[in-house]
Amino acid sequence: MPRPPRISLEDALYYITSRCIYNQDIFKEEADYHAYFELLKKYKEQYKFKLYAYALLPTHFHLLLELPDVDQEESKGGISEIMHGLNSSYTKYFNGKYGRKGHLFRDRFKTALVEKDPYLLKLTAYVHLNPQKLNLSFSPADYPYTSYSLYLNKEMPLQKFMQEEKDIVLKLLGQKSYEQFMQEIIKAGDLNLHNDLQKKGVLGGLEFRNRVMAKFANKEEKQEEKAPDNEIKEPLKNSNIKVGTTVLVVALVGLGLTLIAKFSLRENKGSVLRRGSAVMTNESKPAFFNLIDKAAVSSAAPVAAAVRAKPKLQDVLEGTNWQITLTPASGGASSSDTLSFSQKRFVSAILDQKKFVPSNYSVRNADNGKIIWETMQTSPSGIALWRADISEEGKMKGILSLRKEGLAVEDFTFTGEYWKGNSDGFKNN
Repeated sequence: MPRPPRISLEDALYYITSRCIYNQDIFKEEADYHAYFELLKKYKEQYKFKLYAYALLPTHFHLLLELPDVDQEESKGGISEIMHGLNSSYTKYFNGKYGRKGHLFRDRFKTALVEKDPYLLKLTAYVHLNPQKLNLSFSPADYPYTSYSLYLNKEMPLQKFMQEEKDIVLKLLGQKSYEQFMQEIIKAGDLNLHNDLQKKGVLGGLEFRNRVMAKFANKEEKQEEKAPDNEIKEPLKNSNIKVGTTVLVVALVGLGLTLIAKFSLRENKGSVLRRGSAVMTNESKPAFFNLIDKAAVSSAAPVAAAVRAKPKLQDVLEGTNWQITLTPASGGASSSDTLSFSQKRFVSAILDQKKFVPSNYSVRNADNGKIIWETMQTSPSGIALWRADISEEGKMKGILSLRKEGLAVEDFTFTGEYWKGNSDGFKNN
């Protein structure tokens, strides 16, 4: 199942939580906590991220970290890769020790993107206060498996590896000690961060939120693949040799739309490679891209007679409409929605009625030949994160995550197929 998108910004933090599966503790004894500390050290050294705070609790954990490079999330060493390696390694340790099999952590880890300067101090306190909030200790200092003791200059498992981060945090306090700061936080009461961290997934000022939106909108440009260096000019003689990645532009008769199809051609008895041009037959085309009105195409005229210049990948969805079925992840009745991609903007018919504004969307090719698109819509009450993949047969499958002010996160799965709009309404193509 696809996931909501991950983006990164300069001077931004990742607040991460990961929970165990139901009826299972992640840490059963002290040795388990220390095993996780060792893995944290390993991955921190490997990926060079900053770790400002952590709290390891029996059923879940909290991490507050920062990537060393804003482009790291877009390439090797991003949050997904780090957390997958960390949690997978610990699961292998745990399963081996306790003679169990299968998953240890529930679903995927959760992240919130946070503006660093105004929230770093508060977030360290938020992380360190978790054991006390859950009645695991009388005070933050009493619980041994958080980074709080590190800030009090006590010996800690990760003391050497968090010294730089500790110095950064303490400089923000001036002459005040971290213990004094924490006492002030406790006396003041709730930090009021839970809603933004756990439900919205974004914490920061207006300018920061605008940067998040701009980053998401511009992500498409970085994901587009480079055009092929050479066009196919000669027919292949060996039926088992790959021709290479080629982009064909298929004209949609009567709609004025264009769709691009990325695929790997192999010459065989059913392929058509004639007179220096790569031609794909109707039988060999993926169904999603074979959207030609057959009645309007003469049998004497080839549909795609030549390889043309590659348009933007965004054009794959431009002008299309999709009928989908939304199903609450928590259970409940399904509902129908119509998704439209027009003039570089995405619209959900249901969310449009709820005042979610049209949004830019990004499209990219996946390694498995599928197309992946994602977008984030905003409204006065919250945000909606969309992400889905589309198979060659024109089947769409994805997730929607609704994060509204003051409400729990609502996750939905959805499936659908390509539909085209006309004067008679939507008809399956």
